[in-house]
Amino acid sequence: MYKTYLVTNVNPILTGVMLIHTLNVFADRYPICQFRANAIVEILEQQCRMILVNLYLPTELKISVRRKDL
Repeated sequence: MYKTYLVTNVNPILTGVMLIHTLNVFADRYPICQFRANAIVEILEQQCRMILVNLYLPTELKISVRRKDL
């Protein structure tokens, strides 16, 4: 099961990492929310892993990374 906010994005891994970073910053600033933020981060990490495993072929990933680096 994929979430549309990741799959329909141009760069779903970057979006997932940015969401994870935002949640970590939020949890650092508001310690009372740390448990919920960590639970959401685990879900996002799992979804990003599923995208890497199922949606990207190794060749497509290399081409995408090279295109972004240029």
